Amino acid sequence: MLKQLITRGSFQINADVSSSGEWLPCLITIKVIKNSENKVESFVVSINDKTQAIKLKQLRFEANHDALTHLANRQNAHQTLLKYQQSNTPVYILFLDLDGFKAVNDTYGHQCGDDLLKIIAQRLKNSVSKDDLVARLAGDEFLLAFTLTDDEEKTHNHIHTVLNRILDTINQPIIINHCKPVISASIGVYYWKADENVSVKAALNKADKAMYCAKVSGKNRYHIA
Repeated sequence: MLKQLITRGSFQINADVSSSGEWLPCLITIKVIKNSENKVESFVVSINDKTQAIKLKQLRFEANHDALTHLANRQNAHQTLLKYQQSNTPVYILFLDLDGFKAVNDTYGHQCGDDLLKIIAQRLKNSVSKDDLVARLAGDEFLLAFTLTDDEEKTHNHIHTVLNRILDTINQPIIINHCKPVISASIGVYYWKADENVSVKAALNKADKAMYCAKVSGKNRYHIA
């Protein structure tokens, strides 16, 4: 640290500082003061309390994410889709509803149901890119949104691969406290074109209706609007 301080002229480190018996997260900055002969004369140390910044960051996260799964919430999802629309970006919208989730709650209890939702949330995140939208809207309803490639034909072919991967991932065995809940998913898909005059609400409705088509067709499948 001393070598870096002398070479660069300053050094920063995040650390917890004790104040009145309480440990506070702080940013400590050390600066070198040199004289006219370019020799180190003294050091200036400043301590910046980061408590408020961390709390604000936490509040922003809580306002935009689901408390149980930590996925984006409905408001966050809506804002993300709005950004896609404003940037004229074509996007696939996936409306996903779990099959058999009520039976899990009725058979194993709501704690098992909550744990199951956390597992499904992580599996969905692992099925797509880290930059893609994965949100929990409510209950056992999830929303995914992403772009694929610039080649429209390749995109439409590849979406089937992605959808089957998601279905297969959800169908993988799950064990929660010795319980083995069995679920699947019905997925509605809507391709929101860049030049299409469709609102965010209308696009979500189209994906939602496509999901119900998958549901009434036998579940554990997808339907593209």
